[in-house]
Amino acid sequence: MDTDQQDYFRGSLSQSVVEFFRDYGVDCTSEELTAAPARESDGSEMGSVVGFKGTNLRGGLAFVAPAALVAKMLPVPKAEEGRAELQLRDWTGEIANQLAGRFKNKLSARAFDFDVGTAVCFRGMSIRLSFMPNADGVSLSYSIDSAGIRVYLDCSFVADGSPEENGMRIVPEGDVVIF
Repeated sequence: MDTDQQDYFRGSLSQSVVEFFRDYGVDCTSEELTAAPARESDGSEMGSVVGFKGTNLRGGLAFVAPAALVAKMLPVPKAEEGRAELQLRDWTGEIANQLAGRFKNKLSARAFDFDVGTAVCFRGMSIRLSFMPNADGVSLSYSIDSAGIRVYLDCSFVADGSPEENGMRIVPEGDVVIF
């Protein structure tokens, strides 16, 4: 990804994040992140990642936030204790899903189109994500009520839209391959 594309992706993703939180009545302040790792939480965090794939772009978007902040933003009454964890995981996945959808809408102006997969959720202490070597990644950090949240975008371009890359054919799931 060249510098102009990375700037466009970073700006589109940042705008998507700020608009998402604004629409839920939450003041979100961007913290510019360069080569330094994102600020980590001292406590339990919730995270989710959603993959996407199109003819000219594929990758994943991840969201990580303190569990207390995710619970505070829950748009419905908190479930009874036995289902509260599941409810928080679902909401964390929905946040990543909505961020990916907003990002997709912004990229469609430049003819980038992709399908979004199902979010995978996780919980841990001081979650830290890293990019694969030579990956085109964007890390964004924000502050909400003095809590740090992070959004990660890892993507790559498919030059000609074909399913072949580096001489390897990617076989769609369900197809039969005979060796």
